[in-house]
Amino acid sequence: MVSALPAPRRITVSNLPFPSGYSATSLHTQPEPQVKVTVELLTEVSELDGLASRITVGTHDKLPTCNSGPEVSRVQDPPSLVIPAGVNVRYNQLAPGAKVPMHRTTSTDYNIILSGSFHLITPSTPFAAMSSSPFPDQQGVTETICNPGDVVVQRGTLHSWENRGTEWARSIVVILGSEENVVQGPGGDGDGKLVLKDCFLG
Repeated sequence: MVSALPAPRRITVSNLPFPSGYSATSLHTQPEPQVKVTVELLTEVSELDGLASRITVGTHDKLPTCNSGPEVSRVQDPPSLVIPAGVNVRYNQLAPGAKVPMHRTTSTDYNIILSGSFHLITPSTPFAAMSSSPFPDQQGVTETICNPGDVVVQRGTLHSWENRGTEWARSIVVILGSEENVVQGPGGDGDGKLVLKDCFLG
């Protein structure tokens, strides 16, 4: 299933090399290059059996990024949602009534809500992640309604998204590879530090 939302455009603005033989007209001013503007329609990719979709805006395999040359440096097919030490920028879209299962990644994510509304579901108490449905009847969870203009900063937490509205919901997310997610807790190392692994409960 493809969402009814309009395809977004990526407008990339880059510096071009100076033409061969170009020379500055003054020794007292810095020469400035011509700027190239590239406009592209982005492609939607279906996920979760058509109940969700993603649209990749761009990726970088490392920070700081490189702005040399007229083309955007990007990882064509990211091996996963998170690019370690890199950046993945994408649209996330969710169909009416759809849910994204509980999951966690080793990343810091900036989710900017653009249209529709998302219910953000997070654990409100510690629990043992032994079941694909750890929260029967939504017990033991905190629900936060996220509306257009809201920014959700995910810091390596277990979470789920739901669209309880009647229209597709859209967000844009900037996913930054992070250090390991570490908390003080049982089963940790000698210092009591527990590394929270990536997981997808569904």
